[in-house]
Formats: sequence, structure tokens, C-alpha cells
Amino acid sequence: LHAGIHEYLLSRGEKFAAVAEALALADPEACGRTDSPPPSSSSSTAPLLEKKWTAVPRLQRKLLELERVVSTNASYHAHRAAS
Repeated sequence: LHAGIHEYLLSRGEKFAAVAEALALADPEACGRTDSPPPSSSSSTAPLLEKKWTAVPRLQRKLLELERVVSTNASYHAHRAAS
């Protein structure tokens, strides 16, 4: 999570550079930082935090679909048990 937040702060530009630096100093391992300065260019893949947030709606849709299936099956089996 810290790595994703750090990457996001770096992508926001100069305004958030000091905050990103403070986070990197507080947790250098999670931010992928040793004693070198933070990378100036972002990776070619989508940022970590963005990937996680786009996964949330997908998982919510999947959960709703599974709850619908459970509800359908429960009503089907309740009807069979009553007969």
C-alpha cells in the first residue's frame, strides 16, 4: 500500500514531492527506495494504486452476481424442500 501511495504522490508532480519524500524516508523498503533518489519517470505499467482501485468495482460486481446466484438457489431449494 505504501508503495502505491508513494508512486501516486510522485506522479502528482512538484506539489507532492515533499510528501512523497517524507513517506519514502518513513518506510524506505515499502517505497522501493534505498539511498538513491526517487525515480523521475513512471513505469510503463499502470500505477499500483490505480490497479487496486480499478479492481474494487470488478470485485463488487462479482460479489453482487454471486449473491444473486445464492439467493436464486436458496429460493429454488426452499421451494423443493417445501414440496
